[in-house]
Amino acid sequence: PVPVRQLDTAVLWRTVQPLPQDGMLQVEMTMPKIDGAMRIMAVVIGGDRYGHARHLVSVQAPFQWVAATPRTAAPGDVMSIPVRLQNNTDTSVSMRLALTTGNELHGQLSDEELHLPAHGEASTTLVLVASAIGSGDLELLATPLDENSSVEPARLQRSIAVRPPHGRERNVYRVRVNPGE
Repeated sequence: PVPVRQLDTAVLWRTVQPLPQDGMLQVEMTMPKIDGAMRIMAVVIGGDRYGHARHLVSVQAPFQWVAATPRTAAPGDVMSIPVRLQNNTDTSVSMRLALTTGNELHGQLSDEELHLPAHGEASTTLVLVASAIGSGDLELLATPLDENSSVEPARLQRSIAVRPPHGRERNVYRVRVNPGE
């Protein structure tokens, strides 16, 4: 069987910190490179008194891909997947697109470049063909056309399990053997 990969969960942990007299604690944390939210939780202990708080912090890359790729495919499947590249910055930018796949998948993007307005998005189509059984890895990469840009590339990595189009088979043969045969 070909396993289906699950996305990793990011957990940050800080140890015990003494609370200043004014009750305001400042802690620096480097957020993981995920798209979504991190839940910040704190527990305060003073003598025999306890308190807690939690808060959601949005984590968003400057540029991010949005694509609904399938988890599984069968050899010979052709997939046409709309993908969007979002610009979460105040500056418009043009990006060069690249696609890399493993031996299990072959594909192409309908565009080689996209122009992204500030706080806008642009779309393209990813066409994939599943060709061999295995874990089909793919990577979409968007890099700024301006080589002097300080913008980091936007990367999307996915894995599609390419499995046989039918369930497992089991053949049972029963043969009668008489004594002495």
